[in-house]
Amino acid sequence: MHQAHIDTDHAEAVFFAAAMFTPLERTVLELARSERGTGLLPTSGFRLFLERVSFRLFGRERIRPLADPRLEALRSFVNALHRCSRARVEATADALRSVGFDPLQEAWIRSTFARCA
Repeated sequence: MHQAHIDTDHAEAVFFAAAMFTPLERTVLELARSERGTGLLPTSGFRLFLERVSFRLFGRERIRPLADPRLEALRSFVNALHRCSRARVEATADALRSVGFDPLQEAWIRSTFARCA
């Protein structure tokens, strides 16, 4: 039976990164996990148009950004990881770092929430 390699050299660092999130940030991480990539805000006029049509036809509400830019950056990053778009992941990673998350937290989020290789 194949056994997954556990990186014991960095295990404490990864646990520490998870512990560095506030309870509210951990709640946002779980919210983003439950959205499974659907929480990305539209980046084009056409996408916004499709969301409006979807609301009219199916009653599906448009995703609204969180009021706190730091929490929205966290949510967007996790949603981008679910969508597997490298360009979108890197753009949201830049936003994540710009609002004060450190590289260790980013690495923990990537290892925990990434759906693509």
